Amino acid sequence: MLAKVFRLTSQKDFSLVKEKGRITHSSNFSLSVYPRNDSEPSRFGFIIPNKVVPLAHDRNRIKRVLSEGTRFQLTFVAPGFDCVFLPKASILRAYTADVMKEVGEAFRNASIIK
Repeated sequence: MLAKVFRLTSQKDFSLVKEKGRITHSSNFSLSVYPRNDSEPSRFGFIIPNKVVPLAHDRNRIKRVLSEGTRFQLTFVAPGFDCVFLPKASILRAYTADVMKEVGEAFRNASIIK
């Protein structure tokens, strides 16, 4: 699980990333990134709609996988970004290791790696 300092928690922050962030697509999720232009640690949020993933245990699994993938990449992520993951339905059939690898690739594609 991500430490609280690395998590987006307020609705205002999620809305800001949604409105002004740039989106990077991958095969199992989209990543919206908003540069805050400060030196605080980057923060991450996860939006998993009921429409995309109807079962709660699947939504929880996806959050855990994306959170762990993000946690493994934290040492490489530059400070000052807010990021929100938006999974696609295909993530239900993906292996955990593949999704975790895909998180690192998405960070590189979004240019938030130091």
